[in-house]
Amino acid sequence: MKRVVVFVLFLTLAASCFRNEEEQGESISNKDSLKTDTTLSLEEPVWEYNIDKDIPVKKDSTATEKHSPKELLTIVNHQFKDKVKFDFKSISHDTLFLKIENADHLTRESGSAGAKAILATAIFTLTESDSIHFVNLHFKEGDHAAPGTYSREDFKNQKINKSR
Repeated sequence: MKRVVVFVLFLTLAASCFRNEEEQGESISNKDSLKTDTTLSLEEPVWEYNIDKDIPVKKDSTATEKHSPKELLTIVNHQFKDKVKFDFKSISHDTLFLKIENADHLTRESGSAGAKAILATAIFTLTESDSIHFVNLHFKEGDHAAPGTYSREDFKNQKINKSR
């Protein structure tokens, strides 16, 4: 009789262990899907630039999301991939310091309107964080863009619209 009770207890214990492994597998899968969702949101632009109307446009799809300065930098780099890469240097107080190693597209190839669009979009996106009000850009000056510290005020003569 003892053997039967021990055998039943062993089966119950073994079955519960296998069930826990299945549940753990499900929670690992759910965690992975959460990471994927977060990654996807970092690929959506926060701001875009309407060259025809000469205005930055905030995208409603991300208007309610809050991102860290580094996440916003990831968004900007994804938005301008193969054109301009902004490299993180540091953050001091309310200023984000970035370096652009190869600024040829920004300073020479995109023209004045293209450089203005890239800078306005990048500055508006990077200052979307409550803690960042200024962005210091370090790169080799060219015909259409110059290094320096930028804020949204540098684009104050332009209207700001939200997309619908």
